[in-house]
Amino acid sequence: ARDHYVRVIYKGYCLPFGHRVSLVKISERFFMKGEPGNAAYVLQRMFFIVREPVREFAETTLFKMVGGKKQYYHRAFPFPVVKLTTTVTPDIAAPEKTEIPGKGQSLFWPAIPKSGGGEEPFRFQYEATDLDGNVLHFDLPAIFIDNMLANPASGNGLANFELAQQDWLARPAHWRT
Repeated sequence: ARDHYVRVIYKGYCLPFGHRVSLVKISERFFMKGEPGNAAYVLQRMFFIVREPVREFAETTLFKMVGGKKQYYHRAFPFPVVKLTTTVTPDIAAPEKTEIPGKGQSLFWPAIPKSGGGEEPFRFQYEATDLDGNVLHFDLPAIFIDNMLANPASGNGLANFELAQQDWLARPAHWRT
């Protein structure tokens, strides 16, 4: 017999904040009525499920001494808590269309098809809490990095993050703001 429905789940992270997500790929076989020989087609769709909606960052009281003065680490990043409020994305475009060159579906920008053709990055919804307890709502495109590429034990973990950072900076402003 043949499979009519197959679901494959890939673990990974959503950059820039590093929330854990799962890339879900579903392949379904459909029989088309009216087609000669009752032809069957395999349709595939992909989407994300957020597995770690809340990320808490380094303790805000940590500091190092620089020139005899305290330099607090939190000044580099003002949000000790970032919540990814998108729980499931709509179906996304094929990863090969927005991949970071040579990485395929292991390192790419989740995008959705535009009505006039092409793709635009999917804008994930976030809620960040600043150091004073104020909540800021914003949306931002992201980069998906597969768990295997992100793993430092693979030997290229840091190089893959640097590749993602270079692609982030090379994209037009509406892709990264």
